[in-house]
Amino acid sequence: MNLVDRGNILLTPDSARLEQLSTEYDELIAALAWSIEAHEAVLALRLATALWRFWEIQGAYREGLDWLERALALSVTEDELRARALSCAGALARNQSQYSAAERCFATALTIYQQLNDAQGVARMFNALGSVAYFRDARAAVDYFEKALEMHRMLGNQRDMAGTLNNLALLAEGQADYPRAAALHKQALELFQVLGDDVNTAYVLGNLGVVAEHSGELAMATEYYQQSLELHERTGEKWGMAAMLTNLGSTLGRLQRSQEALPLLIEGLSIFREVDDRAGMTQALSALAHNAQQRQAYQDAAHFLAAAERVEAAIGYVAPTSDQQERQELKATLHAALGATAFDALWTAIDALPQETLLAELPTHKQEQETS
Repeated sequence: MNLVDRGNILLTPDSARLEQLSTEYDELIAALAWSIEAHEAVLALRLATALWRFWEIQGAYREGLDWLERALALSVTEDELRARALSCAGALARNQSQYSAAERCFATALTIYQQLNDAQGVARMFNALGSVAYFRDARAAVDYFEKALEMHRMLGNQRDMAGTLNNLALLAEGQADYPRAAALHKQALELFQVLGDDVNTAYVLGNLGVVAEHSGELAMATEYYQQSLELHERTGEKWGMAAMLTNLGSTLGRLQRSQEALPLLIEGLSIFREVDDRAGMTQALSALAHNAQQRQAYQDAAHFLAAAERVEAAIGYVAPTSDQQERQELKATLHAALGATAFDALWTAIDALPQETLLAELPTHKQEQETS
């Protein structure tokens, strides 16, 4: 029941730069709006691509994607700039689980980079396309990542090599090949640490926590998750914070510390909803379902589980095999605890709710009161 990083290999603005961007944000947005209205395409795309990473760190995926789409609608002759903007838009779309839109952006950018004979751009788009295929087609993801890794090695791009190694490790995790996953993650971690890259170091530490948890090394997993969470909090990376809160809460539950885990899971779900990451929401909801089962709150567990499945179906997300197996085991446990008739009636009633109603009626407030 774990979250993994999204394949983002990014340079993170330092704290001073982030503070400056926050201070100047209104002026920058005003300039961006003016450039779009004035059909100053080059200026609009440069501003939007300069701001996209700030939007991502802040979890403002929807806002950033809207600005990028408006800028991309303008006619521009600078192909490299357009490809860069498409890659930014693709990343923000992927972060909102808009996989088809993300794939279109990355594929179009790939074509442009190929026409420009820009090997680095091509390699990065292979990696980006792999990060989308990860949620849909593992075999295609492997092909994309291996192509990217080969090109990055030839180009000597250490940061991108680390990112692709990390992504190949994620696929190994999904196939339960944990020794290979750990070895690949550690190679990536070493490169990121040498580069002084705190954001991606935090993501890989979290992924090593996933491997440790699935390998039964729960104490080690909690250490990895805590280290990752602290780094994400330091850099202000909201998605990473949500993922590590969810993973840490999940692992504490396995250690019979479900009450301690509950507020972490609720906070993780809250952040995922704030940044509108529905794939992340499904993981947090599943973790909350397990937590409720551990606390013998079986009806709440069914509500969370049904919500997770509903959101998954809406976005076309296919969970890793290990997560699917855990979910089936949980459903069998709830079926036995509530009784077949009661479980079926409850599941049917919950499943009949519109998705927005189902999400609005999640029993998190009641749980917060129980822990206060």
